[in-house]
Amino acid sequence: MICRCAIQLSSDARVSRRVFPSRHLLLPFVLSALFFAGCGSEAPVESSTSRSPGYHTDGHILRDGQGRAIILRGVNLPNDYDQRGPDKQVRPPAEVFHHIADSGFNAVRLVIEWYQIEAQQGVYNQAYLELVRQHVQWAQEAGLFVFVDMHQDLFGRGFGGDGAPYWACDQSYYDSYKPGPVFILNYLSSQVRACFQKFWSTPALRHSHQSAARAAAELIAGYDHVLGFDTFNEPSLGTAAIPVFEPSLLLPFDEEFAAFVGEAIPGRAYFFEPTFSFTVSRQCFFEGPVTAFTGVFAPHYYNPSVEGMQLWDGDASAVHDVVALAADTAQRLQVPWILGEMGGSKFTPNLSEYLFTLYGELDRQMAGAFLWLYEKGDNGFHLIDQATNDWTPHARAFLRPVPSLVAGTPTAFTWDYAGGVFRFSWDADPTAGQTEIILPAWIVHVGFEVSVNGAPVTPQLNARGNRLILPAGRRGSTTLEMHVDGPYPG
Repeated sequence: MICRCAIQLSSDARVSRRVFPSRHLLLPFVLSALFFAGCGSEAPVESSTSRSPGYHTDGHILRDGQGRAIILRGVNLPNDYDQRGPDKQVRPPAEVFHHIADSGFNAVRLVIEWYQIEAQQGVYNQAYLELVRQHVQWAQEAGLFVFVDMHQDLFGRGFGGDGAPYWACDQSYYDSYKPGPVFILNYLSSQVRACFQKFWSTPALRHSHQSAARAAAELIAGYDHVLGFDTFNEPSLGTAAIPVFEPSLLLPFDEEFAAFVGEAIPGRAYFFEPTFSFTVSRQCFFEGPVTAFTGVFAPHYYNPSVEGMQLWDGDASAVHDVVALAADTAQRLQVPWILGEMGGSKFTPNLSEYLFTLYGELDRQMAGAFLWLYEKGDNGFHLIDQATNDWTPHARAFLRPVPSLVAGTPTAFTWDYAGGVFRFSWDADPTAGQTEIILPAWIVHVGFEVSVNGAPVTPQLNARGNRLILPAGRRGSTTLEMHVDGPYPG
């Protein structure tokens, strides 16, 4: 499910990988095969002179230029969300970002597509790039962080997916390709794998992809809320086995991307993903530490029972194990981490219970996460209800208080929805400025009380009323407790 706007609005029905809920039930079979497998203008080339906002890591925490820890909680947002007709629009485009920020998030993963930038080789679609810039501006005006995802599904347009333009592979592969009924297994077709192999092994193709990203970077470099780029969505290998592909092809690609795009947009982070099978194979072959660029490990997680059967099996230990796996891998690589995609179909009757469990594990690890997908429609993964034009009923599980910017180092936070209690502790550094906590609109509506180090305080909010502000205080261990006066009103 990706961007189809700009040069032309496509009305053809493209396959979204989230339409096929059984993909992860088949991943063990896919893994076996992959593990052992052998109006435009010319692209801009000048580097940006924009100042750096100074995003950096200390080996396990992403920090802003002031040194504050950033904990990201957000949603995936398709860059053409406002180009899909009135029935798909949630709100006027600029208001969408305020809706996201007010509801209980501090970031968006902006999903864009190489094809939309460079459908014709060497010619960039400036209208689409301007759309990217406009959305980044709106995100910043709403107080949201944003990172740009160079998305793909099934390599690209030639196979009915998204990502690479037609010219990025040979027409003969498209012509001979016969898609099967199970989307995930189509990644194993010889034609799709041949195109991925060509991409990973052809410097000119990789450079074209990175140049398209750089064209976007040139336009958004002046916006300080841009955290950086996700280099390649759900990487799929060609003919190399995973133990060879990840350290020898994929990580060098990430380094290459960060170096080239980073010339145009300094001081940013690069969200890099393992092979899409990571949370099933329980293995990652990247070699650490990752030091060539400011990296954030960004795997995806879709629970097999939730996605495969639309009914969570209640196995909390499996959720714990996946989150712990991601945390352990990031620690080995010496980088922060997030879940770049996660969630489940709204038609899953116990989805709220699953999300409470998953977010609880993420809170314990103080990790970021991005739900798929901020869009209105009948697809189960759409977060906006078609009838109410607001969040689905499962929102009580994901609209939650979370530290956003921490002046110092966070040590723990928990959210007890049933008891209505949020607890947060950190080692405060007053030289880094103020600490900010995401305050969902529903909590403001029902009411709340706050204490710091055991003493009641009068809550101080930002101008929009969606962040609890804690001015710089004394240095050292600090605790906050917030009591919410009622349940989510939905």
